[in-house]
Amino acid sequence: MKHKQGKYIFSSLTITMTGNNLEKVLQSFIQQDYPVWDINKVSDTVSHLQIYEHHLHALTLLADDYDMEIVKGKVSGGTSFLKKLWKRKEWIIAFIISGIFIFLLTQTAWKVEIKGVSIHLEDKIKENLAELGLYQGAWTYNLASLDVIQDQVLHDMPELLYLGIEKQGVTYHIDALEKKSEKHLADSNSEQLIANKSGVVLKMFIKSGQPIVEINDVVKKGDILVKNEIETTEEEEKDKKKTNKVPVQGKVYANTWYNISLTTSLQLEQNQLTGNHIQKYQLQVKDTNIPLWGFWRSSYEQYVANEEVKALHLWKWNLPIQMIEQTIYEYNDQQVKRTLPETQEAVIKHVDNHIKTTLGQDTEILKYYVLHESVENGKVNMNIYLSVLENIAVEK
Repeated sequence: MKHKQGKYIFSSLTITMTGNNLEKVLQSFIQQDYPVWDINKVSDTVSHLQIYEHHLHALTLLADDYDMEIVKGKVSGGTSFLKKLWKRKEWIIAFIISGIFIFLLTQTAWKVEIKGVSIHLEDKIKENLAELGLYQGAWTYNLASLDVIQDQVLHDMPELLYLGIEKQGVTYHIDALEKKSEKHLADSNSEQLIANKSGVVLKMFIKSGQPIVEINDVVKKGDILVKNEIETTEEEEKDKKKTNKVPVQGKVYANTWYNISLTTSLQLEQNQLTGNHIQKYQLQVKDTNIPLWGFWRSSYEQYVANEEVKALHLWKWNLPIQMIEQTIYEYNDQQVKRTLPETQEAVIKHVDNHIKTTLGQDTEILKYYVLHESVENGKVNMNIYLSVLENIAVEK
């Protein structure tokens, strides 16, 4: 029956009708498509029944026509609870405003503390954090994850050995550790720095020890570059020299040479983003995900998804609720045909990255010469001669 389903949506009203024409009133009421149920006749002139609350006015007009009285009773079901609640709307508004205010407070960085480094480095760390959106008073809801911020700061500040960021309530605690370049000099057992490759010395940075080679010297693999014996002159006896042994540490950069051969393709297959993307939001409560926005949107045929999970906080307490923001980017596969110069440039970049990864980030390609180049079946064969600047000094 329709009225049984409607009771869960609309408020129902129990009324008492007094008079001699109940049947006529109800018949007219029902003929106008107004439902009535649970009719309980107490006596010939008194009956209890239920109708929808918003139909009371129509029933009152019919009752007046037949000289009957209506006494309102209990309102139940449907929107009655909401109506009672709305009568206290000032409390609802205050609760909503308070909730929003507390949320805004908990998503703000009220304090950023840095420990473990000098004031100079502390200021530099603060500048880096500010560029990444973390500073006192910052809105942190859209802040990148703390792991990403840590990695970025360490990348931008090579003088740091360690950086850890921890959030406690609305305070961010940063523990940092500076690299101490001279820390283990006194404990070094190295007596010499020797060349691990042949080359021409172009520059030197000797922290401790006596260099025995000079700029533009040609050295061979195994030659001594720096020794741990330093001759000093006594002040009292100027002609008398004394030999002191010191720890050996430093870098000797030389011009070295490499001959490499490789093969690459003129056809490059790459994924290119189209610029189209969709965003989806959902709440995660324990193991249950509740879709909030964008769940009706279908994904692309080819896409890459980036998902960011943010924990919700209330002051210093972590709520068992997480906000999941998923961004889905569309991409297309494309075949890109490179020219010979473009292919050559890409090869050199690849070689440069490989050398820096293998020999150290301070390694540099000074010059290169393409000794031989041929194209066969869309493949480029290259023989390259490289002139490289690298640190050839190793401790012994």
